[in-house]
Amino acid sequence: MGEYRQLLAQTSEHIDEAIRLANHVTVPKSIKKIMFCGMGGSGIAGDVLATLLEPFEIDVIVNKSATLPTYKINNNTLVVICSYSGNTAETLSCYRAAAKEKMRLLVVSSGGSMLSSAQRQKLSCIHLPSGYLPRQSFMLQFFAILQVLINSEIIPVQTTAINEFKRYLVEYPFARRSNAIAKIIDANLPIVYTSPNLLCTGLRWKAQLNENSKRLCFVNSFTELNHNEIEGYDNQVKKVSLFVLQREREPKLVQSQMDVFSQLVRSQVDSLKVYTIPGRSLLTSLLVAIHLGDWVSYQLAEMTNTDPNQQALINQLKTQIS
Repeated sequence: MGEYRQLLAQTSEHIDEAIRLANHVTVPKSIKKIMFCGMGGSGIAGDVLATLLEPFEIDVIVNKSATLPTYKINNNTLVVICSYSGNTAETLSCYRAAAKEKMRLLVVSSGGSMLSSAQRQKLSCIHLPSGYLPRQSFMLQFFAILQVLINSEIIPVQTTAINEFKRYLVEYPFARRSNAIAKIIDANLPIVYTSPNLLCTGLRWKAQLNENSKRLCFVNSFTELNHNEIEGYDNQVKKVSLFVLQREREPKLVQSQMDVFSQLVRSQVDSLKVYTIPGRSLLTSLLVAIHLGDWVSYQLAEMTNTDPNQQALINQLKTQIS
């Protein structure tokens, strides 16, 4: 358990290392669309990237399958292939298809057959340090890709937002707050609801609770869930806890719907907690919410004496389908 806590404490160093590793890598400035291919702990970087780049009018398509949707790719598309291990079957399939068609590629990996192939073909690559589980390398993967886009003048520098997040790493009560959340989850099924811009962070919470804590978790976002899922609370739902993640300044309509939802549903579940995620910039808020979820999954694993590094069912599945 101490190893995972140490990884959380090294978040700032991971950001700096990712930026250093990507400092020499560029792609054409003309890029207007990104096709991101990645699964599991490597795929979440694409989800966050898609949210962050929307204000910059960069279309990001996150592809989590073994098939590359070539009809969505044009001359101004960068295909980002992200597999921490370099051997993920679905991502390898997409890489081979993109390389065969000589598409504009950026390969992000710590090794494996994919990185070896990309290096032989002299493609744009970011060679990440090995020794982590894919989900533990999120900051390395995400910031390496982000730095390439900054190097290429596709998006502006993000120094202010990054420094703000680093301050929160010191000042925000991640350990205390996550411990309280973990105690609630230990007794109940967690459901995470987010404002629209934070949906990717809810997906990260779900994946971390699944893999690190071996717990089911369900995710949805406002305001869509107020058009359907809210009716599931017409009767009392036992052993369920809701966690609502919102930014400090949500659009008026979104905030109103979140507030009314909480009023209507609070008495129907065992617990409903609203967390306002700080951050002047979208990037800061995304990173704070993700880091909080990472802490929650670690605290819950420690509380239940669960080894975050074990993934017995995933390994069994891979063995049986190979």
